[in-house]
Amino acid sequence: MELFYSGSKSQLIGYEDAGYLSNPHKGRSQTSYLFVYRDIVISCRCIKKILVATSSNHSEIITIHKKIRECIWLRLIIQHIKKWIDNH
Repeated sequence: MELFYSGSKSQLIGYEDAGYLSNPHKGRSQTSYLFVYRDIVISCRCIKKILVATSSNHSEIITIHKKIRECIWLRLIIQHIKKWIDNH
């Protein structure tokens, strides 16, 4: 899946993938996401989930929720940095 945020001159693009039951013995899924800003990777993560997903859809929903939280945080950091650069 792809999450797209477009600013005036730049873009924050996020990609995610979730694997349902990548560890079937423990019932855990694996998730990964990557954020790119101006063609530079600024955040990435690949982990085994703590929560046990009941289906592949459930696994995707959990991943999307965490990715959206990361996207909001990154947008705020980018805006803060832009304001700081404009003032200096």
